[in-house]
Amino acid sequence: MRHKQFSARHSPIRREGEGERQRDQNRRATPGAPAPNQVLERCIGKFQRASGPLSEKPPPPPRIAPAAAWATTDRLFQRSCGVERRRFRVGDGQISVEPARRHRCKMAVPRRNMFWTQLSALLWRNYLLKKTEKAKTFWEVVMPLLMVASLMSIRSGLKPSSKPAHVTPVGHVRLITPSHLSQVTAEIMVAPATAQTRQFMHQVLDFLNANTYTSGFNYSFYNSSQEMEDVYRKNSTRALVGVVFEGNDLEQNGSYQLRFPLRQLPSPELKHVGIDLCRVKHFVHSSDATLCPASAYYSSGFSVLQAAIDYTFLKLWTKSDVKLPELVIRLLPKPAYVDPGTTWRALVPLYLTLAFSPFVSVLCVNIVLEKERKIKEGMLMMGMMPSAYWTAWALIEALVVANVAVIMTAMVYLLRILPNTDILIMFVVSLLYGLTIVMFSFMATPFFNKSKVAGSVVGLMMLLFSFFYMLAVFLKGKVATCVFYAVSLLSPAAFTLAVEKISEMDVKGAMRWQNLFDGDFSVGSAIIVLVVDIGLYAFLAYYFDAIVPGEFGQHKSPLFIFGWLGQRRRKGSQLDGQGKPDNSGPNPDVEDRPGELLGREAIRVHGMRKVFTSWRRDPVVAVDGVSLTMHEGQIAALLGHNGAGKSTLLNMLRPEDLAHIRNMLGVCLQEDILFDTLTPRQHLRFFARMKGLPKTSIDLEVKNILLELDLAEKADVQSMKLSGGQKRKLSVGIALIGDPKIVFLDEPSSGMDPYSRRHLWCQLQKRKEGKVIVLTTHFMDEADILADWKAILCKGKLRCAGTSLFLKNRFGIGYHLT
Repeated sequence: MRHKQFSARHSPIRREGEGERQRDQNRRATPGAPAPNQVLERCIGKFQRASGPLSEKPPPPPRIAPAAAWATTDRLFQRSCGVERRRFRVGDGQISVEPARRHRCKMAVPRRNMFWTQLSALLWRNYLLKKTEKAKTFWEVVMPLLMVASLMSIRSGLKPSSKPAHVTPVGHVRLITPSHLSQVTAEIMVAPATAQTRQFMHQVLDFLNANTYTSGFNYSFYNSSQEMEDVYRKNSTRALVGVVFEGNDLEQNGSYQLRFPLRQLPSPELKHVGIDLCRVKHFVHSSDATLCPASAYYSSGFSVLQAAIDYTFLKLWTKSDVKLPELVIRLLPKPAYVDPGTTWRALVPLYLTLAFSPFVSVLCVNIVLEKERKIKEGMLMMGMMPSAYWTAWALIEALVVANVAVIMTAMVYLLRILPNTDILIMFVVSLLYGLTIVMFSFMATPFFNKSKVAGSVVGLMMLLFSFFYMLAVFLKGKVATCVFYAVSLLSPAAFTLAVEKISEMDVKGAMRWQNLFDGDFSVGSAIIVLVVDIGLYAFLAYYFDAIVPGEFGQHKSPLFIFGWLGQRRRKGSQLDGQGKPDNSGPNPDVEDRPGELLGREAIRVHGMRKVFTSWRRDPVVAVDGVSLTMHEGQIAALLGHNGAGKSTLLNMLRPEDLAHIRNMLGVCLQEDILFDTLTPRQHLRFFARMKGLPKTSIDLEVKNILLELDLAEKADVQSMKLSGGQKRKLSVGIALIGDPKIVFLDEPSSGMDPYSRRHLWCQLQKRKEGKVIVLTTHFMDEADILADWKAILCKGKLRCAGTSLFLKNRFGIGYHLT
């Protein structure tokens, strides 16, 4: 069966076999057309006229003394950096990066300081993105203003109800009077059951019968308080109140407890009530503690029973009758206030939540878009630290959130939306909520691969979570406090509950730092939960980013957070061992490398294998037992049809186990890892800073790259306005910036015109000394001219490999793979 045919028209410029290759080219060249070598010579000559002789190199950056303390991880060049050889297993195979013979260590920044260098570069990049993406930034700032303005217009249309002041106090009643005790048939439970307590309670009940105009009370005695509790749990409607005496001798110890059912009395922690409470004229007849908490002590019978027991103790201790003084209960006056109603309380949290909604969508879109376009992956391949990446995004977004919180809080204050609230409280709540949004977005992005889907779904989730505050508005007093704490782990719920509480306190009095923790679920509680949410979301973002699989590379075990449990597997992956090459014996179609290349091995791959699995379809073997060796100072080309495994193999050459050598990598993926609104100059400066180049040499390095790739005229044009070929040049320039020692180029000349392709070949030939360049291509002429060594893949297997001369001698004029 005949497969794809690769015709060998051109060959690379090399000394050995040069005459034979030249004769082959002349035989196959089109009449009248210049030979490929002539084209290359013209290209080189034109470049020499534009930028000087080919032998002249740009002025080197200031020499930096090498130091072993700088963890350069440059495995190619062992002599100056003093780094030992290591071998790592990848998948079912293994890859090793070998030391080479000569190198002058040129790292500009010590490894230990790379975090701060990369953080500075990423902050500068994010600032430029915010500055150039004006529409997104404008929407983030304007949305809060629109929401606050909408609140003001809604408030002007509402008709609030006015509550008059109660100047004359209500509730002028005697303490000892017919009460709630005389209207029930439940019994009084007493413990412990001793002769003294029985006699004491008989006197108490006699006092109640004489002063409350009742015919009698039911009561029962129990040996202990535990027995009394057990009986109460079986029949809670049986008991009116429990009386527990703490001393064995009542004449010596007068301590006792009155134990009422939970909802008959207000919480002991309640210190303040709203301005709307305790306005019931006949409060003594109300048993609902929410109408006026103070009245519950009277209406439940607590104060009456307490007075009766205290009277009996006085009588017991004084051995004589005691006449209680007449006590009068009355409420204090209440001022007038305006109640905007439940509608206002429901709308304020909702609109303030919507004010922050653009942050979720914009941030998720930005981060997932970088993931979708392989920008993040490309930066990771070239040495970017994930911690620096996330920290830079967090800092720049925190700054934007702080500015918006200031603007929104100022508008709330100036428009008198919450006139009785300390404005600093509102700012703290808004700022903390904005930070939780940032961390929540980080946490959600690993699960999405499409930016538009991420922005829509996460924005909708945040809006739905915010509706939990309706529990406080419409089900007040009917939901346990623990429910509010549970739902507040979703930060929109915590924020809306806090704002709802602030608006309630603002209407009923004032929201100040003094009453920050008033109530069951207070504003202070919401602030604490928001701080917890920030830490929780940050941890989950780090965890999900580490374990959720992506398109490239390996990811950590879900158990990696448990220390050695997660590290056991990784340690095993670094052991020397034999992989699974596709052939147990020598392959006659793979050329043996000449002796002069011994000791110059740069990358060695053995038994590389990659299988893609999916529940929708059968496993697909993308790379199947590939073994090859690449040498310093050479260009290696991987050829094959679409789906042959070229790009997959290239991606596997930078596994996670080799993260410490990524600073010496230059990568050009199939996708252009470009930011639409940044210029080529800004791109190159950013990646130069990311790789740790000295500040004094960055401008010169950027200028040289722009000149070499013929991008000087487009240096200050946004990348989205560049042509496809110009974008490809810029991607290659990003890979070459900083003089990396290992360069991976995935179809670098795709989309370029013939002149640009040949100009690129000139630059790659010029830069190959002292490094290894690996490229994939569909063009055989490109491989012949550029590559010192070629490998042809088909269906994930290595079919043949060697120099152009070897492959021509082996397969003839054309390469026919069957």
